[in-house]
Amino acid sequence: MRAHLRKQKSEAEDDSEVLIAGNLVLNRKKHEVTCEGKKVALTPKEFQLLEYMIKNKNMNLSREQILRQVWKYNYIGKTRTLDMHINKLRHKLNSSGTWRIKTVYGVGYKFEV
Repeated sequence: MRAHLRKQKSEAEDDSEVLIAGNLVLNRKKHEVTCEGKKVALTPKEFQLLEYMIKNKNMNLSREQILRQVWKYNYIGKTRTLDMHINKLRHKLNSSGTWRIKTVYGVGYKFEV
């Protein structure tokens, strides 16, 4: 019985290592992202940003919230770092209609699936 429960727990942990959003697959264990079955090369920060956005899909995320969670600092002011990274993700991943990173004016961003 214990062995069976350990196996189930192990399988559940493996499942949580893969995040799927439309045609995007993010594998945290392998540090890989595929879009429409093709591997996409992302920087470590782009990977972290995409992971955070997928985990919080369909939610309005403020710029400060994203900076705090992904960059680990509390900066309340103007910085173009986040905008630059969002732009690079949009360009590299070429949304195909199953998902998109939407700009929510006056708030921040939203990863829609």
